[in-house]
Amino acid sequence: MKKLTNKKGFTLIEMLVVIAIIAILVAIIVPTVTSATSKAKAATDAANLRSAMAEANIYVLSNDVDISSSTAVDLTSHVQAVTSKSGDGALKVEGANGVVTAYFGTSDKNVAYYANKAS
Repeated sequence: MKKLTNKKGFTLIEMLVVIAIIAILVAIIVPTVTSATSKAKAATDAANLRSAMAEANIYVLSNDVDISSSTAVDLTSHVQAVTSKSGDGALKVEGANGVVTAYFGTSDKNVAYYANKAS
């Protein structure tokens, strides 16, 4: 029997070690990328809400809309259509008690942060 002295290629063990290392790296990278994507969507939503707030405030101030009462005035139709990137629903803009609020869908989690007093 002749022995092979010139070894070409990789052994099965070497290939398994490389695959295991790649799997570990993928397991580390995937959550980081997903987290960055969700943060980017949240930042886009925040920017869209700030833009809607600015438009609503401009409308209120330009047209002398009275939002001083406790009854909410729907200002959504006076704001350019914006959509939520994180899927929270449609934009809702209201004015009441001298404050304009904007949020997506039925969630009011962003109301306090994006409430601006119309001066």
